[in-house]
Amino acid sequence: MTPWCRLAMVLAVTPAHASPPRRLPYGRAAAVAGGAYSLYSWAVLRRLAPRYAVMRFLAAVGSPAPQAAEIEELAEALPLRGPPNAPFDQVWEQLWPVGSRPDGPLEQKRSGWRATGDEGVAVRREGNAWHVFAARDDDAARPAGQVIAGLAAARRPGSIVEQPLARVRWSRALRRLDDGNVAAAAPGRYAFVFRDYVNSEELYGMAASRGAATALLFYGGADTALDVTRDGRIALREKFRLLSFIPLTIQWTGDQADGELRWTATEARLGWRWLGRTFDRPAPAERLRRQPWRCRPVGDDFLVFRREGVGALVFKAVA
Repeated sequence: MTPWCRLAMVLAVTPAHASPPRRLPYGRAAAVAGGAYSLYSWAVLRRLAPRYAVMRFLAAVGSPAPQAAEIEELAEALPLRGPPNAPFDQVWEQLWPVGSRPDGPLEQKRSGWRATGDEGVAVRREGNAWHVFAARDDDAARPAGQVIAGLAAARRPGSIVEQPLARVRWSRALRRLDDGNVAAAAPGRYAFVFRDYVNSEELYGMAASRGAATALLFYGGADTALDVTRDGRIALREKFRLLSFIPLTIQWTGDQADGELRWTATEARLGWRWLGRTFDRPAPAERLRRQPWRCRPVGDDFLVFRREGVGALVFKAVA
């Protein structure tokens, strides 16, 4: 429960005679409440900034084409900290540079560490080079589809995966599934679960889930759904809300062939069925339409889509 919810509950159960006899004029009270809410929203975004920075950093490390300069820039922005507080026998995997291995126990290296907010993910500068480590677990011994199913089950519906080690585990499993195998998506409806790349939508969504003002301005994405028909037609819909009540639906339509989803049309609907406006081929949606998505079915329940040069998205079949 957010502090604002607690405040509302306290006010609801406080007897009328307990209120002070002098009240602020409605206009001034609204200004005070609006200012307090703006300050709270600012504080939420400020508190989330380090976590969002780590999410961007890990997305850059796990990118299909990682750029050393970008990784170094994002690592520099992480705050300083001491060595990780991990068990002495913890086994680590080096995520960056790819193909290298830790040269000895990480706990013995005393300086150069950066904070990630997760003891299972460690970042350290050694000379002019940055090294990124993640704790190993038993995921490698299990099928990648089983790992994804477990991670999806642990995710609260509509939520964003924030924990750094959880995002690393998603990336590891998706990397194992990047084996060149593609196939058509089976007919049905699929709901969005995860994507391994990050932009401002994640930050605003995390803030909105904590009651910040981003929920009032532009919020959504939790209702993203993909429909696949028996004749191979596909439709992807994302639903948002502007100013907390005006619906905005963006839709991509197309077809699939040879394991690829090719988008042929886009539209955006602002407002309701009885009052609103439809925009054909809106520019933001068109930019996303141009690249096909490669489809990798995982068992009967999951689809992994890869956007060339961007990253992967995971959808789960809706019963």
